[in-house]
Amino acid sequence: MIKLLKWELSRNLSAYLIVCALYCISMFLAANLKFVFEVESAFWAIIAIISITASVGSFMGLIIVQFLTIINSFGKYLFGEFGHLLFCLPLKLDTILIAKILSNVILIALSSLLVIFVFLQVVSVYGDIEALSMYRVILEILTRKPLIIVFIIVGILEALMMFLLVLTLLNVWHIQNFRFIIGFCFYMGLYIVISIFSAVISVMFFSNFQEMLDYDIRGTGFLIYQILLVSLISVLLYLSARFLIIRKLELI
Repeated sequence: MIKLLKWELSRNLSAYLIVCALYCISMFLAANLKFVFEVESAFWAIIAIISITASVGSFMGLIIVQFLTIINSFGKYLFGEFGHLLFCLPLKLDTILIAKILSNVILIALSSLLVIFVFLQVVSVYGDIEALSMYRVILEILTRKPLIIVFIIVGILEALMMFLLVLTLLNVWHIQNFRFIIGFCFYMGLYIVISIFSAVISVMFFSNFQEMLDYDIRGTGFLIYQILLVSLISVLLYLSARFLIIRKLELI
C-alpha cells in the first residue's frame, strides 16, 4: 500500500511542481512590482503585466493539471493498458483504488494550500496588511472550528469518487466517441442526483424544511452533519464504482 502510494505520488508530482513553481515565481514578481503603480515606466509596466498574466495562467494550469491527473489516475492508469498490468500484481482492488484516491487528495490539498498561502502573501503586500496578523486570524478560526479542514478534505474526496464512478460507467458501457462530452453529462447528472439525495436526507434529518432554514449553519453541529452526509455519499459512490469494476468490467 505504502509503496503503491509513493509510486502514485512520484508519477504525478512533476507536473504539480512545474505549475506551482511557475505560480510562485510569477506571484513573487507581482508582489515585488508594487512600485510600478507609483512610477511611470513602460518596461516595468510590461513586466508587471507579464507576471500577472503568468500568475493567472499558472493558476488555471494548476486546475487543468489537477483535472488531468485525476483522469489519468482513474482512466489511463486504471482502465487502460497500465491498469491491466496493475491488476496483475498481487494487490487487492481496494488497495489500488485507495492508493490512487489518497495520492490525488494529498496532491490537490497541498497544491491548493500552497496557492492560497502565496496569494495571501501578495494580498498582504498590496493591502498593507501584516502577514502574521492575517495568519493569526486564520489560525484562530481553524482552532475554533478545526472541522472546516475535515469538511474540505471530504469535499475533495466526494469529487474524486464522482470522477471514479463516471469513468467506470464510461468503460462499463464501452463509450469511445465523445467521451469528454458524455462524461461531463454523466458528472452533471450524478451531481443533480447527489443534490436531490442530500436534500431528501436533510428533510428527513430535520423535522421540517423551515427548521433546516432556521438552523445555525455556522454551528459545529451543522458542520458535523455536512461532514457525515458527504462522507456517506463518498462511500456510496466508492462502493458503486467498486461493484461495477468487479462485476461488470471483470478486470480482476
